[in-house]
Amino acid sequence: MRLIAAADIHGVNAVYEWLVEQVREADAVVLAGDLFASDFKREQQKQAKRIIRLLKTVAIPVFYVMGNDDNVAVNYEDALAKPIHGRRLQLKGFNFVGCQYMPPFVGGEFVKSDQEIAHDLEQLQPLLDENTIFVTHAPAWGHLDLSWTCCPCHHKLKGECYGGRTEKGCGIMSKCSKLRHRRVVLLERDRERPRTGSSGCSTSIGDPDAEEAA
Repeated sequence: MRLIAAADIHGVNAVYEWLVEQVREADAVVLAGDLFASDFKREQQKQAKRIIRLLKTVAIPVFYVMGNDDNVAVNYEDALAKPIHGRRLQLKGFNFVGCQYMPPFVGGEFVKSDQEIAHDLEQLQPLLDENTIFVTHAPAWGHLDLSWTCCPCHHKLKGECYGGRTEKGCGIMSKCSKLRHRRVVLLERDRERPRTGSSGCSTSIGDPDAEEAA
């Protein structure tokens, strides 16, 4: 299965349009949060309408979670585009599970304390298994990594990571963001592929050092 994963697009239309062009040979798209430009709820609701119009043009599944800079939810679901926070969706033998909250940094709508996130992750444990692709915006250090120790996942996709927060012993992990840049991660996942603890089957598409899209 071929996945295209991106995060931290922050409402840049040119990046979304570029992303739509990259999906032709993929099986699914994963958006790992910070989908909108930092702004008031009313303005982000306008951005959501534009993003939904673009999602409707993508002919493959799009799984998404929100991020800390998102003050509203996309609030859209159809046969292909679906939010995955707190739920498990299946595709080609893999289970996609999402957790969109992150520890306090910036924002408020999708921010929780470490303790609250730890509780949420405990509730998600029954959904995680060796065929799970776990999608988060940013991890809670000391909690998310422990959840992996208890129940290893096939792969983890995350957006940003601030304040030295990171993962320990998480197995295969990919960071799929480049702030407002035309950059995605292309993943080729195989259920039969040995889990070696490296992300050697992931490739970046786009130029991470390119100028920000206007």
